Amino acid sequence: MPKILKYLLVGAATILVLLLAGIAIIASTFNPNDYKPHLINLVHERTQRTLAIPGDITLSYFPNIGANLGKITLSEPNSEQLFASGEQASVSLALMPIFSNEFVVKQLNLDGLTVNIQRNKDGSSNLSDLLPKDDGSRQPDTSQPTEAQPVKLDVGGIAITHASLTYTDEATRRKLALRNFQLISGPIASGKPSHLDISGDISGDNPRLALKVQLKSKFTLNLEQQHYVLNDLDVLLEGSAADVSSLQLKLSAPSAEATPVLFKVPSPGLSLTLDGKSGDRAFKGRLGTELIANLKTQMFELNGLNAEMALPNPAGGTLALQAKGQASINPATESIQAFLAGKLDSSSFDAKLGFRNFAQPAYNFDITIDDIDVDRYTTNTTQQPEKSTATSPAPSVKNVNPIDLSALKTLNARGKLQVNALNVANIKASRVKLELQAGNGKVHINPLSASLYGGSLAGTVTANATTPPRFASTQTLRGAHLGPLLQDATGSAPLDGLGDVVLDLSSTGDTVSQLKKGLNGTARFELKDGAIKGINIAEALRNAKAKIGLAQGSTGAQQGSGSAQDKTDFSELSGSFRISNGIATNHDLSGKTPLLRLGGDGDINLGEDRLDYTLKATVVPTLQGQGGPELQALKGLTIPVKLSGSFSAIDWKVDFAAMAGELAKGKVDEKKAQIKAQAQQKLDEQKDKVQDMLKGGLKGLFGK
Repeated sequence: MPKILKYLLVGAATILVLLLAGIAIIASTFNPNDYKPHLINLVHERTQRTLAIPGDITLSYFPNIGANLGKITLSEPNSEQLFASGEQASVSLALMPIFSNEFVVKQLNLDGLTVNIQRNKDGSSNLSDLLPKDDGSRQPDTSQPTEAQPVKLDVGGIAITHASLTYTDEATRRKLALRNFQLISGPIASGKPSHLDISGDISGDNPRLALKVQLKSKFTLNLEQQHYVLNDLDVLLEGSAADVSSLQLKLSAPSAEATPVLFKVPSPGLSLTLDGKSGDRAFKGRLGTELIANLKTQMFELNGLNAEMALPNPAGGTLALQAKGQASINPATESIQAFLAGKLDSSSFDAKLGFRNFAQPAYNFDITIDDIDVDRYTTNTTQQPEKSTATSPAPSVKNVNPIDLSALKTLNARGKLQVNALNVANIKASRVKLELQAGNGKVHINPLSASLYGGSLAGTVTANATTPPRFASTQTLRGAHLGPLLQDATGSAPLDGLGDVVLDLSSTGDTVSQLKKGLNGTARFELKDGAIKGINIAEALRNAKAKIGLAQGSTGAQQGSGSAQDKTDFSELSGSFRISNGIATNHDLSGKTPLLRLGGDGDINLGEDRLDYTLKATVVPTLQGQGGPELQALKGLTIPVKLSGSFSAIDWKVDFAAMAGELAKGKVDEKKAQIKAQAQQKLDEQKDKVQDMLKGGLKGLFGK
């Protein structure tokens, strides 16, 4: 036994001496720097790039074979411009396993790596010459395959430190940069569990990005089957993106698996939490989903998607969004498609959403909502304005708040929307359907249809984000109750009735007040069974007739102010308006009441909510016992009634002199008719006598 041990020790010593001698011979005869010119020339011949290794390559032989390249740079093709560089690169391999066709890398270190990637406007990039090309010229290998010995990979660890990568896209004018990148891994070997830590800073423009990223995960590689598993994946992003600040995004997955063409996160899937601020308003969200990514087609499928978000409400507070469904993402075409169902606060919806071009987004949508109150999400207008020192009423905040259409300048969208019940600008509608197109700062809604206030609406709307904004609308409202509509839309209802309204309007302005003052176009209405609020015309005429004796020979007038209870009922009322700079002019009013026939002409100042209008009331000539003795005396006469003041309190005025003149004219006409009738009667009597005399004379003449 001692002899055997002695022989073993002697043999081992002999092998060690021979190995050391071999290493010494290689070290003394082999200089890796002698091969630098050949390597540089080879790279230039194949890539037209310049490789530079300014320092000496140093080798280590024992106990591991290693090489330290020092600084290394690589240029762009046929250019001195830098493509990539590294401050320090070193690798060490265990010596003995190499003889068994095993590569055991004890450590791989890369420090100060810098890479500049550029995509040109024609779609080519400065990586094209470094990527393998498949032009179809390769012939398939028809020889009998030989069984290859598996190459075993065993890396003790990888350390990439102080690295940076810059990506510039000339086609989209975007730039992304990864700075302070660090990758530290544990042992990498087939079937051996390990860990990975990644960190870095991401910055970019279009959209603007400033993010810190951290990734931690455990992993296991199966190199023979090309199957890779991640466990306990955690990703953290912090910083700002676009107009979002204080952003914190956390992503985690219990497990994930990958092959060369597929990446999959099975149930329970990815879990993502999001917190941030848009302006001074905070938001947060949570998302869970399964993920399947086809790395060959660059398609990402999100199945079983479940999202909950608390978003800032433009009117103040937050709004709650819940959605379930599925989505697909294609980074190659920069497109996203999603099919979702959920709730926005208490509103249920189904949505098909699309998105393309990450730098300049283009949206498409098809959304159905059961009911929604849009006023909950518009700017709060309940704040009271400062007390005005002028005698006129202070304008409401709603009328003076600026209209901001800046978001339309970059909006590119096309889609359909259906709402079963809608409240917007305090107007209630149902069965709303619209199609929208937006681009180049303009939004066009055509067609637009809805049921509202017992009738139907059909028309178009256009908004243009110019300075100041421009609006245009054509609307046809049929069979609607106008009073409730006006009350909800404007806060007052000077006119009520069931009928039709046709509008063709346009305006320009920064506020609602300016829009009303800049209104142009035409309007036409035909109403039935309604009322003119703020004045009782028949009652005003009765009072005027009762006092007519006091006004004879006078140019005075009776006047008064209408109240909310005063009204003039009508069976029919129609008219048209030509609107210029917020003033609507009418000359063809026509109306019927049980006691009166109405006409008129004048102006309505929409910008000031005031009117200056002369209503011409004609007492029905066939009036029989209705309306009292005062109106009996006025039947057939046309009396002008001057209307003025604000919509909420209409002032009216009946001119006594004009009324007396009409009455006197009526009496004169009546007397003329009476005299004419009497004269005609006498003429007829004399005519009859003359005829009788002629008949008698003729009989005597002819003897008959």
